[in-house]
Amino acid sequence: SAEYPRGSRGGVATRPRNRHAAAPQVKKSASAEREVRLRFLKKPVEFRPAADDASRVGSVVVENCVLEGPAGSQRAVGTGEFEELPCDLAITAVGYVSAPPDPRGGRAAERDGPSGGYASTKGRVDGEDFLYCAGWVKRGPTGIVGSNVADARETANAVVADLATRAETPAAFSGDAVDWAGWRAIDEVERAAGEMYDAPRAKLDDVGAMREVA
Repeated sequence: SAEYPRGSRGGVATRPRNRHAAAPQVKKSASAEREVRLRFLKKPVEFRPAADDASRVGSVVVENCVLEGPAGSQRAVGTGEFEELPCDLAITAVGYVSAPPDPRGGRAAERDGPSGGYASTKGRVDGEDFLYCAGWVKRGPTGIVGSNVADARETANAVVADLATRAETPAAFSGDAVDWAGWRAIDEVERAAGEMYDAPRAKLDDVGAMREVA
């Protein structure tokens, strides 16, 4: 594992191993059975094993971050200062890296701004004809559920407006288009696959597999 000099800038600030080490002390409620403390601007960089059992997590090293950039498009940037927090259970969240927008090869350029996005204007991928994006690949991994509504509406409006100017499906995509029946077939397979996990669906994440189903 990585080594961080202790007691210096950029080093790990170790703390005594106790259940309150992960956050400042707060007054307990007389009726509270559990406490949840949220600490933001902490980027996990390493999980370390427990001293008495190397197969279990014992602590997590985090880098302190600060927000940089103008309001509305800020991003967390590491400061080079680290902390080691006692931890006996770690739950990881899904990260985000956008895939090439076309199965035959990436044709969109990464843009400046939130990571994971592609250069686009109102949902139209810059420099490409009839290629669109929405969601995080459009604006980066930011926003809430409500952000997707306006985002998707803008892209959908762009698609409708562009199709109105063309009498036929673009030749570049005519052989690859998935119609409504094909989409319903994909939906059915994903829903069925999700049942074994007691989930609404299990997404097909491979374009080739989607085309086979459709």
